[in-house]
Amino acid sequence: MYLKKIIIKNFRNISETDLTFCKQFNIICGLNGQGKTNLIEAVYLLGNGRTFRSAKVTDLICYEKESADVYGVIDSCRLEHQININLNKSFRKVTLDGKNIHTAAELQGKMPVVVFNPDDLLMIKQGPDARRKYLDRIIYHADIGYLKKYQRYYNILKQRNVLLREKKRSYIDIIDEQLIEAGIKIITARGSFVKQLTDCLELSYNKISDNSEKVKMHYKPDVTADRYRDTIRDSLELDFQRGMTNRGPHRDDLLFLLNNRQLKQFGSQGQQRSFVLALKITELEQINICFGKYPILLLDDITSELDTLRVQNLISHITGNNIQTIITTTNSKLSDLYEFNHVTEFEVSSGIIRHKENNKI
Repeated sequence: MYLKKIIIKNFRNISETDLTFCKQFNIICGLNGQGKTNLIEAVYLLGNGRTFRSAKVTDLICYEKESADVYGVIDSCRLEHQININLNKSFRKVTLDGKNIHTAAELQGKMPVVVFNPDDLLMIKQGPDARRKYLDRIIYHADIGYLKKYQRYYNILKQRNVLLREKKRSYIDIIDEQLIEAGIKIITARGSFVKQLTDCLELSYNKISDNSEKVKMHYKPDVTADRYRDTIRDSLELDFQRGMTNRGPHRDDLLFLLNNRQLKQFGSQGQQRSFVLALKITELEQINICFGKYPILLLDDITSELDTLRVQNLISHITGNNIQTIITTTNSKLSDLYEFNHVTEFEVSSGIIRHKENNKI
């Protein structure tokens, strides 16, 4: 599977562009602030219906424009599919092969995308919320049923918090039963998925770093499934005092370990970068297992975060698995530094994107 063509109109600072990508490496070169990340954000939007950067819909539309459009043509086993996303200040419309898509689940797996962004490195140092969001996102990409479980839990949690703030004790037992049922499904899904990833993560890390260190993820639930009911009951009075639910999967954490010690405390910058990149490779493999095809890989400004050895090892992995990759960089000589086969290069300046001459197709 690969993205053959993308047409963008009035998305962020890209007023209008029509690009054809090659099946493997596509390099987007330009100075900072010119629109490189906006382009891969548009690609990510096609696959997910939303972006990987927090933004209001109005922030995605060019200044003084009423709407934006992102259109893509995908080749999947030699069958073409078209995805179109129209962003208006008051609504978002998604179509697949001309038919309206109403939920994120309907788009899932049609054009899976994995993105590596410099902000991903902050996840190691930040609090549990960032890691929990990351875990939910990777499970969503590889588990078709997870989104409904996630949405149900958080909808019930929201209802419960309203009852707590309004001191409505007569309804709390009913909502607690629903919360416990939904919460156990989240805890079970998260725990099971992290176990699946552990072996693949260590292999991916060793490929990237040329090292034999033992790395793993450890799921740290705020409360285990077997203690969930008792914990909710025991914390009820505190919940009423604070007007919020203090215990449950919304407080979970994901630990990153290097030789059985926490990466954020004992890992070097290089080890942390290798770990996050290994997580991305693990995502690629899990999505391939789930859907029978590798996702598109978006690498945003990797040369500013990774050394030459790690980049070369990553490129070798991509080449060996025929993964379409879109890379942004400020280095105009990037294609000369690494062993790229089948590369198309683009230049970006002030939101204008052009094909570069002498591409190796």
